[in-house]
Amino acid sequence: MLEGMRKSAISYIKLYYCELQLSIFKFYLVIKYTDIRTPTRQDRSVTAELRLTHQLETINDNPQ
Repeated sequence: MLEGMRKSAISYIKLYYCELQLSIFKFYLVIKYTDIRTPTRQDRSVTAELRLTHQLETINDNPQ
């Protein structure tokens, strides 16, 4: 019985370690592929233009 408890404890620790590594890797990917720089004036104008275009398309798709 003691051997079975020991094996289950070891497998639990291995599982926890793998999950920990996976969460660290996910965090690394988020940091690596997230654009951290502040948006420039051009970025903001392009974003506003896209938002306005989307609103116009929505109005054209759903006329009142």
